[in-house]
Amino acid sequence: EDHERRHRGYECKEDFDRQSQASNYREQRVPDKPRITLSTFRGSDPDAWLNRAMQYLELNETDGPDRVRYASYYLDGEANVWWQWLTRIYRKNWEEWYDLKVELDRAHQKEEVYWRMKSRAMWLKEGDRNSRFFHAVVAQRRKSNTIQRLVTGEGVICASKESIVHHLEGFYSNLFSFDGSSEEDE
Repeated sequence: EDHERRHRGYECKEDFDRQSQASNYREQRVPDKPRITLSTFRGSDPDAWLNRAMQYLELNETDGPDRVRYASYYLDGEANVWWQWLTRIYRKNWEEWYDLKVELDRAHQKEEVYWRMKSRAMWLKEGDRNSRFFHAVVAQRRKSNTIQRLVTGEGVICASKESIVHHLEGFYSNLFSFDGSSEEDE
């Protein structure tokens, strides 16, 4: 029976399917980063160790402020004693620098808010020059589109609003009440 299956290709097909699934899995996997470790610094050849430490930290995409902290974990012996002494002495200075940076950031933000508010106040007080121009043009057009005086067909000049309205009402009522026949047709 086993011989028959092999002959018919069943087992060969199963083996092929298993192999293709395994190769697909390998193709889909993201390759791992090489596992690199940083050796502990014991005080000899600091330049070579710093060079390896920088490469290690860049490979692991460690940001600037964290680089010193991570590298300090790999100090041993006298180098570690020196580092502990240095951090104790300069910690106060670092904290003062950090506090100063925070204070400067706050002052910068306050200044930004001040200038934003001042520009808004100036805009509200003086207005946008484009909108001022636009409103002046509209006001001028309104003035030029009004009827100041009207000369009637008889030559009478109407200057008041009431006389202009009265003349226009009479003109259009006569115009629309006209029956369409001319005197010449009669």
